[in-house]
Amino acid sequence: MHFNFQCTALAIIGFLPSIEAIGSLAFKNARFRTLFNCDLPAEVLTCKVSLWLRGLDATFLAFPDKVILSFKSVEFSCAESLFSLNRFC
Repeated sequence: MHFNFQCTALAIIGFLPSIEAIGSLAFKNARFRTLFNCDLPAEVLTCKVSLWLRGLDATFLAFPDKVILSFKSVEFSCAESLFSLNRFC
C-alpha cells in the first residue's frame, strides 16, 4: 500500500472509539484505513467503525463459534471463522 503523505491525515480515535469520535472527523469524503489486530474483537470493531463512518450502527455479540449481529432490527448469524468486514459491511 502506498500513501501520498502530502495528502494524508492521521486521526487517532483512542483505545475505545465511539460513534461521537468518528462523527467529529472533518474529512467526510476521505478514504479511511483502520489499524486494529487480526482477532475477532478487532474485526467487530472494524465493522463498527465502518458503519459509524456511514452514520449507521449495529450490535454485535461474539461467541467462541459465531458472531450474531443486529442491524436495522434484523439479526444475522455468521460463523466466527467466516466473519469479516468484507462479508458484513
